[in-house]
Amino acid sequence: NVDVSYVDLDKKPSFLVNTVGAANAADYSAGDYIVKCGERTRKIDKDDMFVVYENTYMYFYTSQTVTGLQVETKVTGAIVRVTSEVPVIYWSVDFGEGNYSDAYYSQFAGIIEDANYEIKELNLKTEEIPEDAAVVLFMNPTEDMSAEVADKMLKWFNHGGKAFFFMDAKDAKGNYIYESFDNFNTVLEHFALRINNDIVNECDEYRYADDSDAIFKTKSISAGSLEKQENTDIYVLNTRSIDILDTTNSYQEPEAILATSNEATATSLEDDSIVSVGKKIVGASSRRTDGTAVSHVVLFGSGANLQYAALAYFGNSAIELVKASLNWMDIETVENPADSIEAKSYNSVVSSIVDVSEKETKVLAVIVAIVIPVIVLAMGFVVWIRRRHL
Repeated sequence: NVDVSYVDLDKKPSFLVNTVGAANAADYSAGDYIVKCGERTRKIDKDDMFVVYENTYMYFYTSQTVTGLQVETKVTGAIVRVTSEVPVIYWSVDFGEGNYSDAYYSQFAGIIEDANYEIKELNLKTEEIPEDAAVVLFMNPTEDMSAEVADKMLKWFNHGGKAFFFMDAKDAKGNYIYESFDNFNTVLEHFALRINNDIVNECDEYRYADDSDAIFKTKSISAGSLEKQENTDIYVLNTRSIDILDTTNSYQEPEAILATSNEATATSLEDDSIVSVGKKIVGASSRRTDGTAVSHVVLFGSGANLQYAALAYFGNSAIELVKASLNWMDIETVENPADSIEAKSYNSVVSSIVDVSEKETKVLAVIVAIVIPVIVLAMGFVVWIRRRHL
């Protein structure tokens, strides 16, 4: 049974603390929804109930238009997460990464959680990788991991660890990242992969976008983590190139999943010189099968196409590749009916949302339930009086 109730926090100020605990109460504000089963709770932000189209003008003015509702998707997904065990993605936070709660990545994180995953922070400098970790994710690190953390990751991979690496050439604010990521590469070389200290430019004029050859369109490759995914158009932004290393080890299975045309160039981030010309790999995956369990890695030269502005402009194709890669990792999860529920579009565009207080709600209820029916009855009585002798 599902019990739904609306609570006025002005009248019941202790409700929030009693429901989600004192440590979490500050994360909630008026209009948010709480889905709870036993000790598990899930927050749905009031704004997440709506589909919002965002348009930015002249880099400083942003307009938002509500175009639909996704209440069923959000509520159904939240119910699944509080009533069943869901895989946990641990998001690394201590190497200058963008956090999943940041405005840049919150939309991406929300969509992944709607796909029946939970996301938690992980500080690898001070914490061990938790036993319930299904995946460890590195989003746009700006500094290298230490040798100690690299060793921690390698030991975890020997027991079937799984990870995503998004190794951008620029940070979320557009500043170049000059780090060569030597210790990250120590981990990636375990899977016969390497991330380079460069930025890729696409010189095929039919591929690059917005007059920027560092922002370009390509097609995914149906291989590796995308072996069950049809070739998909995807925009890539400010990416590093990836090397697949020569290996004779049958237990290493690296494969390219995103690549440029044959006319691309790679420009060094150290001295701004062109270091190579030709086809560049900008996404790859690899499995390693010699440990106690199969380990998986997915590496992208950039995660900028997962930021909210890129999603609004280029669409969600990048997220679909991430979801396909998660499925490839053979992570145990439960079926989520919310996956098949589409947002409901408005017949006409609604440009604003009206917030109504509890007092105004009661007044409207009285008007609709009592005042309007009385007026209709009165008008009918008057008409009857006038027409009764006709």
